[in-house]
Amino acid sequence: METEERPRSRQKLLIGCAIVAGVLLVLVVAGGMGAYLSVRHITGPLVYLSGGNRLESGIVNTSEYQPPASGELTAGQLERFVAVEREVESRLEERFAELRTKSEEFIGLSRAGTVHLPTRETLESLGPVGRAFLDGKQAQVDALNRAGMSKDEFEWIREQAYHAAGVEAWQLDYSDVIGGVPGAEFAVRRLPHGVAISAANRALVTPRADDLKRWATLAFFGL
Repeated sequence: METEERPRSRQKLLIGCAIVAGVLLVLVVAGGMGAYLSVRHITGPLVYLSGGNRLESGIVNTSEYQPPASGELTAGQLERFVAVEREVESRLEERFAELRTKSEEFIGLSRAGTVHLPTRETLESLGPVGRAFLDGKQAQVDALNRAGMSKDEFEWIREQAYHAAGVEAWQLDYSDVIGGVPGAEFAVRRLPHGVAISAANRALVTPRADDLKRWATLAFFGL
């Protein structure tokens, strides 16, 4: 099953990369050398981000998750979440530290009040970690498929876990940028944390607090 999905994921990734490259080519042809000098430093990061979005189409379970009315996690859900994050961290190896440094840089700006980040400068800043992000996304897709989990459920578990553990987490939102929305900018947002915490969730996730603090780096990049 996995060997069949991998070629399809790679094919979709190549299509997505080709689309982004095509858009950039149009800009260069229209704007000449000035446009080339302007976009050459952002081409790679833009392709990586778009590629990560395309890789997600390889997630087998695409069902919409319906959270329980109680908002409580199960032990099984938390263990599957932990298994996914461990695999992503393991696949990244030393590049995990590169992602952590970059996430802390952006989170620092957000704490200072900068929620929206200019597109060109942000893409240039993301350039050095683009390959690590893409590899991490492939690892996440593989791990989600092994766990039989949808992205929707994974993200719900992550939000509940961080909130219950009292661990601050932020996420980089680049959906408008790769979606081609005119005037789009990057946004850095805190994971939802306004709902009441159940005692059951707190007891379940507290032993994982140190792991969650470390994986806040993955949460920032949507991994």
